[in-house]
Amino acid sequence: MCLDYGDQAALRELREYSRCALDAFSIDLFNFASSSESRQSSQSSTCTANGPGMSTTSQKHRDFVAEPMGDKPVTALSGIGDVLGKKLTEQGFDKAFVVLGQFLLLRKDCELFSEWLKDTSGANSRQAASCSQCLAEWCDAFL
Repeated sequence: MCLDYGDQAALRELREYSRCALDAFSIDLFNFASSSESRQSSQSSTCTANGPGMSTTSQKHRDFVAEPMGDKPVTALSGIGDVLGKKLTEQGFDKAFVVLGQFLLLRKDCELFSEWLKDTSGANSRQAASCSQCLAEWCDAFL
């Protein structure tokens, strides 16, 4: 196949255009991937019981997040004591995995779950946030 000078110049121009377009696409793809990673990391840390920048958790919280849930009672969850545990049990949420199911049904939305927990058991904001954070961290570790 023989190309005359005009065709060769057009081919060089097309190659240059393609190279520039590919570079621009690569940069866009890199920027999208970087912003996607930062969104994912910020989503996994949206459940904070103590406000932004504070990460103090109870021993109960650390123990729960450190191992598989198994058949633990609802009172094993951080923020859920005997009184709230009894109220949740009366409503059918007797095991931690049942509460986890509700957390997952609410699409791991910590604010929505906290509101649900407050409405269902009478938990205060601190207790609800602590439980939300506990479940979110458990999901990050085991799901």
